[in-house]
Amino acid sequence: MGAQPPFGERDQARIEERVQIAARAAALVRPGEVLMIDAGSTTHQFALNLAAMARDLTVLTNSVAVASALAQNETIQVVICPGDFMAREVGIYGAETIDFIARHNANRAFIGASGLTASGITEANRLAVGVKRAMIRQSHESYLLVDHSKFDVNLVATVEPLSALTAIITNEQPTGRLAKALADAHVDVHLAG
Repeated sequence: MGAQPPFGERDQARIEERVQIAARAAALVRPGEVLMIDAGSTTHQFALNLAAMARDLTVLTNSVAVASALAQNETIQVVICPGDFMAREVGIYGAETIDFIARHNANRAFIGASGLTASGITEANRLAVGVKRAMIRQSHESYLLVDHSKFDVNLVATVEPLSALTAIITNEQPTGRLAKALADAHVDVHLAG
């Protein structure tokens, strides 16, 4: 499996689930925290939620959509990663992006993904893999925002094994092999809605 629809299309799909996941994720954020948020349709909903309710955050992102959403809140300092702009993803990618992330630290990373399997986080956009890995590596805690349609979806690239995550935030309880793998990796499941 490979390609996924462009950001604009994804941003309009499964909106109710993603809004619920975003609200659940935003409830975990505390004033004064430093966050890393990657480019994606669910993380964009998360940023819209943070802009409406969060206070006194510093957010490092490779997403122009996330940065624009957060800019509506004057108490949130937004740091945009340098690199190559990819219009299809409304995101910034490349070696320069990854190097930049590696020079920063965060309390929490909030990332999206194209898929989640018992083996780990999977991604259709190969350019996003290095950015997600860097954000996970540079953050004390890492949260994956995925709706249930991403469960057991194995794509072209693996980002990290499940053990790299603190928790997933989703709209349905995982079952079967995925549920067991998450439990074995000590990954918490936060249910939205």
